[in-house]
Amino acid sequence: MNRQLAAWQSNLLQRQTSMTQAWRSRTPRERSFIFFAAMLILATLFFLLLVIPALEGRAQLQRSLPQLRIQAAQLRVMANDVAELPPVTEQASSLSRKKVESVLQQHGLKAQAIDISDNSVRLQFKETPFAPLLDCLETLQKVQQLSVADASFSTQNKAGIVNATLQLNRQINE
Repeated sequence: MNRQLAAWQSNLLQRQTSMTQAWRSRTPRERSFIFFAAMLILATLFFLLLVIPALEGRAQLQRSLPQLRIQAAQLRVMANDVAELPPVTEQASSLSRKKVESVLQQHGLKAQAIDISDNSVRLQFKETPFAPLLDCLETLQKVQQLSVADASFSTQNKAGIVNATLQLNRQINE
């Protein structure tokens, strides 16, 4: 290994000596020309390898900035929606007939039938106003984390009055 290192050093020294001799054999005008040509090549490489990719990356980021701003605004809206949700407490975690009837009563509704199982509620309404029913569903979604799995509506002779059968399932957060 020492021989290889010595041979490498010797080879390097010979090249350095030959390059030094070649440099000294040039006239001052040739030396300045070679120097400026080397600087031009280095400046070109610097521009091609560092400046152009940076400018292209900047342009790409400027093109994507409006989309990123839209996404940031959507995230803020979602964060505000999440902040408006009531905290999940022990009361909200279990379904009960009393809680569902309480929400219905807040909206002036009375269900003809309420069937509650582990994570679902089935409600039947007869001749119920449609707008308060929708408001009630929104409240059940926010307070009890119930979402509509199946809904059946039939209109009545009066405007805004429906018969409805709703199947609500608990949204399971993992």
